[in-house]
Amino acid sequence: MFFGIDFIELAVIFVSIALVLFIGQKVHYWHRRAINIPHELTENDNPAVGLAVIGYLFGLLLSIAGLVQGPSNGYLEDAIDIFLYGLLAIVLINIATIITDKLLLYKFQLDKELVTDRNIGTGAVQFGVYIASGLVLKGALNGEGGIDTAIAFWFAGQAALIVLFKIYNILTPFDIHEHLEKDNAGVGICLAGILIATGNIVRLGIMGDFEGWATNFSRFALYTGICALLLPMTRVLIDRVFIPGGKLTYEIVHQKDSNLALALFEATSYVGVSMLLGGMFA
Repeated sequence: MFFGIDFIELAVIFVSIALVLFIGQKVHYWHRRAINIPHELTENDNPAVGLAVIGYLFGLLLSIAGLVQGPSNGYLEDAIDIFLYGLLAIVLINIATIITDKLLLYKFQLDKELVTDRNIGTGAVQFGVYIASGLVLKGALNGEGGIDTAIAFWFAGQAALIVLFKIYNILTPFDIHEHLEKDNAGVGICLAGILIATGNIVRLGIMGDFEGWATNFSRFALYTGICALLLPMTRVLIDRVFIPGGKLTYEIVHQKDSNLALALFEATSYVGVSMLLGGMFA
């Protein structure tokens, strides 16, 4: 122990997390075997695939972070918990790929957009889905509960992501799928921002000790409702107040080259609002 730091415990945690990330990478490469990920990253220098892989690994790391908060239960038990729940996280984060392909971006082939078209917008959306999924799982694994509650609230969080995606698509005056398929990186960046913000707000609704299905699901529903109201209002505020000389839709969608600066502004505004909520209610 040095300055209050137990370096043995720290080493155990880092080695356990590194092992989970290594296994997670191998599983993901196998799961996405239709894409030669190493080849796309090193030979083709594919930024779309790079975004997706970075999002996957970071989302997995975020999910594991929910396990290392709180007091230690002993070196061996901590390592076992990180490893076993890490394996669960690997499975669930990879399921997020299927959810993206079948329920979010179902109007086109995800692998084609990432590999053939090198579609950065689609890569950004995949990045956002993985980060959001990791945040939701981080909340589900935080506090006293079991594997059953973690899985249940993770799937509830995925349902919230799908619903918020649908709401965002309805409220925006353009079709998200259409413009993503046109390789519009700005649209993908904006959508990634709203997905990450949604995941962060949902995380707040499910974190903490399990007190009962009715109590915890009521809290989850409350935060999901706050998210559904607040994030669309954030877009209106950005459009009307912060960029009075232009319009988000025109700048991001209707120009020949999407305005990536404003897309990043919009995306980070969503994330910033979610972080503000986290500071207020976490």
